Amino acid sequence: MNRRFFSRLITLVLAICLVAGIAGGVWLPVHAQIDMGGWSIPVNLSNSGKTVRSFITADSSGVMHAFWLDKLNGMQYSHSRTDGWSTPRKAVFPISLAVLTASNPTILLMPKLVSGPSNWVYLFWQDGNGLRYSSANTANGKTLAAWSNGGVVALNSASYDVLVDSDGVLHVAYVQPVDTNGDAGVYYVRSNNSGSSWTVPVLLYSSPYYRNLASTEITSAPVDNSVDLSVTNVDGKKAIFVAFDNQPRKRVFIAHSLDDGISWENVEEIDAPLPGAGLASPGQIHVSARSKQALLAWQVKQSDTVCFTYFRNSDDGGKTWNAGQRLYTPYSGCADQFDFLAGFEKYSMLVVSVEGLSFLNAWDGKSWTGFQHQSMLSSFIDPETQDNVSFELSDWTLKKADQLAAIGNDRGTGGDTWLMTRSLADVSTWFAGEPGWKITPDLERITGEISNLQLVSESSEVLHAFWVHKEVVIADPANLVPSEPSRVVYYSSLNENRWTDPVQILRAPSLTTQTSGNLQKDDVTDLTVASGPDDRLWALWKNSVGGEIYISWARASAANSVNEWSKPALIASIPVTASEFSMVVDRGGWIHIAYVVPVNEGRGVYLVQSRDQGRSWSNPVLAFDGQAQNWERVSSPSLTAAADGSLWVLFSRQSVSASNLAAGLYSVHSMDRGTTWSTAETVSQENILANQMLAQSNGVLHRIWLEQMDNGQALIFHQVSTDGGQTWGRVTRISDFAGSPGPIAATIDRTGQIHLTQILEDQYQHLLLRYWLWNGSRWNVQDDFDLGNGSLDAMDMVGLGISPGGQLGAMISRPWIGTDIFTPDSLLVGFNRPVTLPKIIETPLPPLPTEIVEPSPQPSETPAATSTIDLATLNQGGPSTGGGTVGGVVIALVASLLVIGGGAGIAITRARKIRGE
Repeated sequence: MNRRFFSRLITLVLAICLVAGIAGGVWLPVHAQIDMGGWSIPVNLSNSGKTVRSFITADSSGVMHAFWLDKLNGMQYSHSRTDGWSTPRKAVFPISLAVLTASNPTILLMPKLVSGPSNWVYLFWQDGNGLRYSSANTANGKTLAAWSNGGVVALNSASYDVLVDSDGVLHVAYVQPVDTNGDAGVYYVRSNNSGSSWTVPVLLYSSPYYRNLASTEITSAPVDNSVDLSVTNVDGKKAIFVAFDNQPRKRVFIAHSLDDGISWENVEEIDAPLPGAGLASPGQIHVSARSKQALLAWQVKQSDTVCFTYFRNSDDGGKTWNAGQRLYTPYSGCADQFDFLAGFEKYSMLVVSVEGLSFLNAWDGKSWTGFQHQSMLSSFIDPETQDNVSFELSDWTLKKADQLAAIGNDRGTGGDTWLMTRSLADVSTWFAGEPGWKITPDLERITGEISNLQLVSESSEVLHAFWVHKEVVIADPANLVPSEPSRVVYYSSLNENRWTDPVQILRAPSLTTQTSGNLQKDDVTDLTVASGPDDRLWALWKNSVGGEIYISWARASAANSVNEWSKPALIASIPVTASEFSMVVDRGGWIHIAYVVPVNEGRGVYLVQSRDQGRSWSNPVLAFDGQAQNWERVSSPSLTAAADGSLWVLFSRQSVSASNLAAGLYSVHSMDRGTTWSTAETVSQENILANQMLAQSNGVLHRIWLEQMDNGQALIFHQVSTDGGQTWGRVTRISDFAGSPGPIAATIDRTGQIHLTQILEDQYQHLLLRYWLWNGSRWNVQDDFDLGNGSLDAMDMVGLGISPGGQLGAMISRPWIGTDIFTPDSLLVGFNRPVTLPKIIETPLPPLPTEIVEPSPQPSETPAATSTIDLATLNQGGPSTGGGTVGGVVIALVASLLVIGGGAGIAITRARKIRGE
């Protein structure tokens, strides 16, 4: 009982740690020389705890001014200096502490701090006396520690927005919720003299329903009716745009003036509930205008958990608007904060914060970059205490032209106010067709663990991803005992810069076996995929119960359809003791499958072939005899086919009882297309975590492996042969990283460049996706992609592929806490980026070796394996230190015991069933 309790307790602690790591999110593009996901190291402004409600602005000289509310000491203030930030001091603030600390204050009471030319700074707020403002000038080193009481803009307001244009003119739009001074509605005013006087309010839109927004009690929750302003220059005059909701009527509108706000065009309704739309509620509309280009974005709430985002744009200063389009978001509900970044002239930049996650998304007038997750705005490590800071974004500002500053508060135990900055100079790289990773966020959240994640390409520009996880089973109320879902094959493709939604394509044949009164169902295991010269995609796997090996194929253009995959065909010549498959299709169409019999009699590396598109298969050819070499275990084969028909296999030696994952890397090759094989060549005698063999069309061969050193550090090594494997160059170290290593994946393009990715854990407890490029002579780090807070886990996986035209695709699996806190689920995320391929001169390929005719074997029963290992040794040694990167000793041993204990008997029974005996 005590053992079970402590086991559950440890599991719970680990799960909580995992939640803390994953809470930071997972996606942010950065450059290799920048840490923290492009953001500066966070600055603790308050150093006091007990802080809430922070906001910030930057004046025209570039000085940033930050305010935050200390629950005990009131409003605090600090400003940026060349040597850091000034010591916090109490601010003389025109907003009472009672209003700021109300138990359930109106959202709209939050102050707005805006800046204009000539170092003018303005503070706007709402209280019982209406919409108010105060101004100050920070020239000559003046600070904002003290404010005057200011003046009144409107006697009644329910929501508002304010903007200062490049000429220093103040523009204010607000909702008047009463009929006291004119009709309830949306009004616009401006000031040309820093607030000394204001124009007569202009009624843009009236509706008596706005009277529902007037709240008589500070504790009542108001309707969040948005108003948003944007000002630009069109044909020498100011174009003013006001976007707003009529939230009681579930409608959003745009009003605009093209002559400095003197006259206004008719208000245009942008969205409203459609017949049959149910509870759909458009709202939170915002506008961004840059010259004649204007952009609207708004949210449509479907339910408490489902919310869609839409946008419309205009290329003629708001005279006409394109049809509404959906903007796909990496979150399901409505955003807590949703606004455009004012003052950023290069692009329209949408800033979004939802459920503790923050995103940026830029629009260039034609397309969006996609939501770029800012993981540092979710959580990070306090460098002083090493505690996790659960960051809540409160406000942001633009410093100069392209420096974004974000301020927020720690929702955790720290309670401090923090500030970070980042450059927006690289936003152009976020767009499709530009350098830098693009992301298809949260491709799928999967119940259970993902395995066998891999990518392949063919002659088109489409990349294909395959993996195995539990199928989604719809519960049948009639069944008292729910059926256990099988592990099946899922598929997604990268097409037009976006990964498609996953679909199920293959499952293990429906063969069940009655064993000891239990009905056993097959799962797909040991999946491997390959593409052929005729643009067929091939999938090979092993059934989990009996160990039969099946293969299926589909045309690449229709691989997303379950009906296009051929009926799984049994490869009877591969024994049930086989595992860890590697498959390639050479340029002549031969299918080659390398596998290992890991333990027991006959252990070694084997090859089977099909020379007729999978209709028949050869007998196994022994490529390496592990039993004759007295190896305890053979593992991790990686097969490639060169253009001249030669075959190359990397594989590892492993001790069954030792804690190290693999003790040495070896290579064998065949120059006659698999008929005869060389003796084994020793590549490395160190502990190997992963390996991959690659071949170019011009006879250049590459060996890449991840090697664990004696000090625990793991490094990636590379070795190249330029003469078809006759000689090999010196071993080159690729990685130079002080953190913890994770899984790797490599792919080669048609020009011979190698693309390599690895998941790494850096010293800041962030996970990074590092990308290297081999240009034919040297390795270069291209950039890092910040995957957010977390630590490496056995569930971390990465797949990589590249299309003939240079579209590089990656897919990552990460652990995620789902329905069961004790069993993490998987989060699948897709990436892509364009790669410039150098021009190459096509040369004739060498002739393939003369085909040796070999009769195809008939299906036959596989004899039972006989153990040659003293199983008593399996209890010796410690746990694996391989980090889950390649297999694992425990899993391997359990699999071996299952094979020894009953796999052969089940296989015989099922083979007879297949043949109809």
